[in-house]
Amino acid sequence: LMPFMERLGVSRKVEDDDARREIRKALDEMNPPKEFGFIIRTAGIGRTKADLKRDLAYLQRQWKAIEQRRKATSGVGELYAESDLIIRTLRDVFSSDIERVVIDHESAARRAQNFLAIANPRAGSSVVYYDDPLPLFHRYDIERQIENVHSRVVGLPTGGSLVIDSTEALVAIDVNSGKSRESRDAETNAYKVNLEAADEVCRQLRLRDLGGVVVIDLIDMRALNHRRDIEQRFKILLKNDRARTQVSSISQFGILEMTRQRMRPSLKTSVYMPCPSCHGAGQTKSPESVVLDAMRRLALVMQHPDVIRVELIVSPDVAFHLLNVKRAQLVALEQKEHKPVTVRVGGGSVDHIEIKALDAQDGTVDAESLAALKKRKPKTTAPLPVAQATDTAPDVTDDEPSPPEAEAADAKPRRRRRRRGGRGKGTAQAKQDQPEQPEPPEEGSTSSTEAAASNGRPRRRRRRGGRGKSATAASTEKTADPDQPASNGDATNPSTAAEAQASASPKRTTRRRRRSRSKPKAGQDSAPADAQPVVVESQGSEVRAS
Repeated sequence: LMPFMERLGVSRKVEDDDARREIRKALDEMNPPKEFGFIIRTAGIGRTKADLKRDLAYLQRQWKAIEQRRKATSGVGELYAESDLIIRTLRDVFSSDIERVVIDHESAARRAQNFLAIANPRAGSSVVYYDDPLPLFHRYDIERQIENVHSRVVGLPTGGSLVIDSTEALVAIDVNSGKSRESRDAETNAYKVNLEAADEVCRQLRLRDLGGVVVIDLIDMRALNHRRDIEQRFKILLKNDRARTQVSSISQFGILEMTRQRMRPSLKTSVYMPCPSCHGAGQTKSPESVVLDAMRRLALVMQHPDVIRVELIVSPDVAFHLLNVKRAQLVALEQKEHKPVTVRVGGGSVDHIEIKALDAQDGTVDAESLAALKKRKPKTTAPLPVAQATDTAPDVTDDEPSPPEAEAADAKPRRRRRRRGGRGKGTAQAKQDQPEQPEPPEEGSTSSTEAAASNGRPRRRRRRGGRGKSATAASTEKTADPDQPASNGDATNPSTAAEAQASASPKRTTRRRRRSRSKPKAGQDSAPADAQPVVVESQGSEVRAS
């Protein structure tokens, strides 16, 4: 109500054009007095015409009471005061279905009675003064309900429960069946528990003043009519809520989403404060981790040149762990820096660490100097000497002259060319790879002259698919088969088979011969220089190599 301003309007915070037109039409139909101006606020959006009429009548009666006080006051006096908690509660909560209001304070009961005489004259006699010695909240079992409002778990009549968790973005409510087993059918039992949960959820939202996005995880129901009943139940119960709400349908996962207008901070934020130890996280550091942090900070503070002694103030648990478990490390730090450390008990939380760095005049060293100490450049340290590899060979004495090969190696080291897969092995390396007892060559192997010639040559990589086989080995393999008749000459003569193969493909045979000379057959080592020549003897269909 705006006295002496003949204007009707709607709050600018209402952005919906359809809602503005509807509420303005309802205001015109109420025929407000012409000498006053009226503005429908955001709390009036969605209200019935009866609610708006009752509020309009209350404002007019309140203005009349102000006019009477102005006329009765000759000098300076109070005409209007902002309502206290009791008056605001009656203004927002009181309705015609409330039978009586019980107040245990005499003056507060008188103020409430005067307010109801203006707001609702017919309910003036509903205020009752309570003067019993037993506290009022204990008489009507209000204390248990207050604890229930602040509890995370809220019980349901049939044994189920609600778990309410508030986060920064939304309010999550989980419905649990618990011990509820009234119906043998699981579908019917879930339906009954969800009905109880709908009543309690709407009540808890009003009592706790929870606003924003609310996500309710109901018990799964398969019947479509049960889902619709639960949705309709929520919409009916939320009509009595002063805050605007919107309810969506139940999803396929059994989740109902809704929004509620955030009118004021929640009851939890107004009653509780964040924990100074964990700052609302619900967890604190262990004493062992706090001791490690304190030791690192001590090592930093004691590096300052102006610091003579240090006082460390920690919690009792941290001090006990530091003076018993970490005593050796603390003493070693004091001896290293030649500065004493005094450990004192103080602070309320476990992770409280306070370090006082004192100079020679017992003055506190400025924290800015400690910060500058952090930013200074670290000292350059010389790299550690690399350990030289020790030679396992026996020492050569002065009496024994060194061989000329060793002197030449010491005078000028020989540079070796590195190749892939061991292709660069020379004669000396090939000799080292040779076994002490040479194995007898396989059938179809190359002659000793070719093997001896390949000792001084580097081994070459063998191609896949058997392309690296020599012509002699190929002809020997053909002759070794008793079922296949010999062709292109005598089977016992490898040279004849090689010449026949060379006449067929001279270029490829030449390349294969060179490869066979440079690299022996797989699984066969190079023959030593004094090896005997290979003799192949044929007896009928058998071929024997000696």
